Order: sequence, then C-alpha cells, then structure tokens
Amino acid sequence: MSPKLSQEERFWKNVRKETSGECHWIWTRYISPDGYGIAHFGAREQTQHAHRVSWELEKGKVPEEKCVLHECLNRACVNPAHLYLGTRKDNMDRAVAQGRVGLKNRGENAPSAKLNWGKVYEIRDKNASGIGYKTLSKEYGVGPSAIHDVVKRKTWKYPPENH
Repeated sequence: MSPKLSQEERFWKNVRKETSGECHWIWTRYISPDGYGIAHFGAREQTQHAHRVSWELEKGKVPEEKCVLHECLNRACVNPAHLYLGTRKDNMDRAVAQGRVGLKNRGENAPSAKLNWGKVYEIRDKNASGIGYKTLSKEYGVGPSAIHDVVKRKTWKYPPENH
C-alpha cells in the first residue's frame, strides 16, 4: 500500500509541467467556465483558484486586501514565476487594458451574448402584446429573469446609434 500523499503533493500532482511553451505549469484538474483552475485545498478542502493555492504554497499567505494576478494571459497557469500580488483595481485595470471587460464587451458584443438588439425589440414588443416571461425565455433561450430585465430596461438600456 502506497503512503498517503500530503495536500501539497496532491496539488502538484495535478500540474502538468512542460519544457516548452510560455506557460510551463498548467493545472490539469477542473477548469472553471472562465478558464481558471479550481483546486480543493486547505483544512476543509475549500474550493479555491489553483493559482492562488500555488502562490500560497510557494510564497506564503496572500494578504486579505490583495489578489493573485497572472503575468501571463493563461488563467490555468499555476507557475509561481508568472504570478504576482495586486489589488482588485490592478486586476480590473489590466482586464480593461486587455479588452477582456469594458463597454465594447457589452450587449451583443459580449462573448456569451444570446440576445441582440433585434431580439430585444422583439421581446419587448411580444411582452407588450401579452406574451409572458416564461414563454419568451423558452423561445429566446434565456432565463425568465433575463427577459424581465430586458422588458424593464435593467439590461439592454441604450440602443446602438443606428436604431
């Protein structure tokens, strides 16, 4: 019977260390929909970002007001040499500079958008004629709360210039 691995050994066992390419240490377990490695680690096996666990194993505790940020653009990277501490503002400023967030990624330009302005106008017209949120949500492939927000103009507030 083989000896039980420590948490740290189990963590590093789930990292693929390559000899080529920009990011050499890639998390191989669960990757979240937004691309970050997810690890179960700590006293209660808490779910954490793998790059944060890597930082803590190699460089120590992360101060409460800080985030662990990537120098590289690979969110699955856990190479401590590619990580640094920054504030939430630093993280957001970098995301805006890289075009990952901001006004140009809103509405129909958002990578996950299921609606566009044509559909928004249809939804508002159909709802005004008596078609309910649940029916519209099935038709357009979004949740009833998304339909509500479109109808009440909580989302899709400002039409494009050409409308």
